[in-house]
Amino acid sequence: MTVPDSVDAKLKWARKHMDAAKHSVDVFVDGHPYAVGRELKDEGAKHVYRFTRYSEPPREIGLRVGDTIHNLRSSLDHLALALARKGAEAEGVTMTLKEETRVQFPIASTPDNYKDQIGSGRLKNVDASAVAQISWLQPYRQGDDFATAPLWCIRELDDADKHRKLATLGCVVRDLSSITLPPGVPEPESTFPREGWGLGAVVVAYVFPAPYPEVDMHFEPTFAVALEEAWPPTRPIYDVLRDYIEYVEEYVVGSLAERFL
Repeated sequence: MTVPDSVDAKLKWARKHMDAAKHSVDVFVDGHPYAVGRELKDEGAKHVYRFTRYSEPPREIGLRVGDTIHNLRSSLDHLALALARKGAEAEGVTMTLKEETRVQFPIASTPDNYKDQIGSGRLKNVDASAVAQISWLQPYRQGDDFATAPLWCIRELDDADKHRKLATLGCVVRDLSSITLPPGVPEPESTFPREGWGLGAVVVAYVFPAPYPEVDMHFEPTFAVALEEAWPPTRPIYDVLRDYIEYVEEYVVGSLAERFL
């Protein structure tokens, strides 16, 4: 398998920015930007945990996320051009600069949009079998769930970062079910009335069948930073970016380079 140097460089640079984003998140979370406190209601039958300390993630994390996604998206376009040049060489033709500038890895939400992109020269001179394989990677293959496809998320994140706004960062509260109950105390029902995080926002409420004001459940959640435009929007940034990069490396670049480069 021969991965073009520019594609390999873009993927490595994406990982570099991903690691930098993770470092920024770790520094931020290690500074204890979040804390929760308990509030008793209904004579102690309801234990409500709210944010008593809350800080928005710093913008530099979103900038690093944008750099990661842009290099990842760019690696796909470099791959498309390498496939086009390989196909042109096999056909004994030389691509013009104008033709090369039109080449781009298509990412489509509908079959018609994919056909339109192919018709505009996005994959000019690319081997027909490679074009067919790229079509099977398209988000529209997931039907109504196309917006959850990694390639679609990469496309939308990159477009938004380049033209509209920085990545939207949010708090992730984890380990909400990690509570400790004394012997004989029944398991409470839990509700998560999230309407947006912020100081004073309810993280979780535990409701017992009877008052237990004396019960200390040792509720100690952990915190992370999420990317709200990603899928799923409740996973830590590093996990999401790593999955996107691995998907591109293995299922897109790896599979196409192995067969056609």
